[in-house]
Amino acid sequence: MTTAAFATGFLAIIATATVAGLFFGYWCSVMPALDQMPARTAIAVMRRINVVIVNPPFLAAFLGAAALLPAAAVLAWWTGAGAAAGWFAAAAGLYGIGTFGVTVASNVPLNDALERLGDEPAAPEEEWPAFAGPWNRWHALRTAASVLALACSGLGLAALP
Repeated sequence: MTTAAFATGFLAIIATATVAGLFFGYWCSVMPALDQMPARTAIAVMRRINVVIVNPPFLAAFLGAAALLPAAAVLAWWTGAGAAAGWFAAAAGLYGIGTFGVTVASNVPLNDALERLGDEPAAPEEEWPAFAGPWNRWHALRTAASVLALACSGLGLAALP
């Protein structure tokens, strides 16, 4: 069972690190670059990114972390590794609420609203900031949550016997 807990925890770290890295990349490069573009262009590019991002590698990492972190917590608990279970449970909570939950409840609805603007938005100079401001705030939260979940999962793996 300890081997299963370690393997699950290790895979959880890989998935969480992948998501944290992607979100960090958006936070420090993609969104600042889009903010420097003409609003009409930024809207078009972001709409395209929102289509392209829904792909098997992203979904495997994004959904995988959501499933693997609590599984690692349960397996660690079953092996009697209470400290490891606690760290994995903290990671699962941070990721589940702060990363997955924020994405589903906030960023995706904003993306959907951006998509409804269509190919020729009426007032892109107003619509882009109205989208990007809230999107970036929620994105910063989910980025921080994914990085903290990664840290907690690393501590969980280190606490396994």
